[in-house]
Amino acid sequence: MGALALAVVMVGGTLWLRPWERNFEAASEQRMAFPLPDKPSVAVLPFDNLSGDPEKEHFADGLTENIISTLSRVPTMFVIARNSTFTYKGRPVKVQEVAENLGVRYVLGGSVRIADDRVRVTAQLIDAIAGTHIWSEQYDRDYGDLFALHDDITREIVTALQVELTDGEQARVWSALTDSPEAGNHMMKGVEKFYRFNKEDNLLARAEMERAVDADPYFALGYTLLAWTHWADASYGRTDLPERSLTRAVLFAGKAMALNPDIPDVYALRGAIHLYRREFADAIAAGEKALELNPNHATNAALLALTLVNTGRAADALAMIRTAMRLSPYYPAWFVGILADAYYGLGEYEQSAAVLLGLMERPDDTNAICRCRVGIALAYAALGREDEARDQITLLRAEDPQFTISQLQTSNLHRDTSAVERRAAVLKRLGLPE
Repeated sequence: MGALALAVVMVGGTLWLRPWERNFEAASEQRMAFPLPDKPSVAVLPFDNLSGDPEKEHFADGLTENIISTLSRVPTMFVIARNSTFTYKGRPVKVQEVAENLGVRYVLGGSVRIADDRVRVTAQLIDAIAGTHIWSEQYDRDYGDLFALHDDITREIVTALQVELTDGEQARVWSALTDSPEAGNHMMKGVEKFYRFNKEDNLLARAEMERAVDADPYFALGYTLLAWTHWADASYGRTDLPERSLTRAVLFAGKAMALNPDIPDVYALRGAIHLYRREFADAIAAGEKALELNPNHATNAALLALTLVNTGRAADALAMIRTAMRLSPYYPAWFVGILADAYYGLGEYEQSAAVLLGLMERPDDTNAICRCRVGIALAYAALGREDEARDQITLLRAEDPQFTISQLQTSNLHRDTSAVERRAAVLKRLGLPE
């Protein structure tokens, strides 16, 4: 009886995984929010943490992010960005819904269970349009074998999607990782905190990245992410000594570059540093190099759009930010700010104001709302809607009485300083104090 039961279970499992059977409702191309790309398109959902320990959550998230990051560097694939797929974290979803909302054919999902220093990862790749499982695999490893596990899963997925990597591409894709489980553990914790985008969590992220590079002094990606935390302090006004923060970002970016010159994030970071220093040609070159190394990186595409809009190339910026938004359909709020700036630069003031009005419904950060009101006021003034423009400034001053034109001038990175001065004059006329 026991043998019979085991046989039934084994056969049942095999039938469930049969790729030729449709075993759930298929997605419809007609209902998709975006047209399907002309190459294999995939969304990697956050792996579920089945360990029963919230402290192990970062392991599951880190595994997901590494798979996304690795697949994104394959130029013959279209990979949805982390910002969008992580919106499904912690809630049950239908594969059909994911595929239609994100405009992809393939969906990867899985789970992680950690117990007694052992890791079990289950992953499955689904063709949402056909409504079938393409591939499923289970991995059992020692906890210390973390990055070998990442490599195995990623190679299996790429094979299942019939996308080939050359040996040189494989070396570039996986060489950014570390052989130190301790370093990888700290990195994953740090990334999770960094993505919260606030001052306090940025400091916690930095501490984790410092522990990561202490554990592995040759960890190029760790130095890259450490540099990003310092850049964020300088760029977002989180420090009284922005130049010191920027100097540290340059230092750690240089270390990462020396260890591995093929990490896209290093070039994106260098582009952001050049923009901060108003070195526009170098900023564009670095941003383009970042996308050459990883054409599916939504954040790096948005950073390049930011550079383009500040150099006066509004049309190019609009195309680039739309690319970023397609790669990350659930894009962060700051993408929308770039979109509004691009419309404004093209003289499409109605569109710019409409985008910012929509954005104000998203953030709960007072400063973000105030900056939206500035953009709306400028757009209304350009349209000759002076009273509505003044109303926006009146609301802004009620929400933040300390907000001034000089605050805007301090963080302005636009190449055309005369245009910046003209906007400042308009804001002064509308009632915003200097």
